[in-house]
Amino acid sequence: MRNEIPLAFWKIKDDSLLFDALQYLPSNLFTCGGRSGQGHTEEEIENLPEGFRILVTIFYLEDEFANEGWVGLGNLGGEGVVKVIEAYEALGLHERANALRRVNAAFQKDPDDELAFKKAARRALPDLVDDDNAIHAIATITRIDSAQRFGTLPSDV
Repeated sequence: MRNEIPLAFWKIKDDSLLFDALQYLPSNLFTCGGRSGQGHTEEEIENLPEGFRILVTIFYLEDEFANEGWVGLGNLGGEGVVKVIEAYEALGLHERANALRRVNAAFQKDPDDELAFKKAARRALPDLVDDDNAIHAIATITRIDSAQRFGTLPSDV
């Protein structure tokens, strides 16, 4: 049996498959569609329904962490990190939000002190793929009130 990722990804019933789809959400939105057809701008992302903004924000940081490690915090900048904290809070991932606040404070003091970041995280900011509770919370919230969070799609999708 082949599991395909539907355009309406919030309808995916399997949490693992939904997580896989969400990992690609930022790269898809930043490289496809938008007014230019070459990807959405930051402004266009800000104008998408709430669900897209929240998930793109979280999974963009996760991609940064996976590829750049702690340097990803600097790539996002202070305002970007605050948006991720707000996105975690919006999904009820308060422990991750608090951990990221602590790590960001340590990063602001010394962007090269990776040991301080690890200590500040207090093991509350594992790679999202390894955080079963967070994955389940994201999957659950993603499926709730999807028409309001993501808008509506043509019925044939």
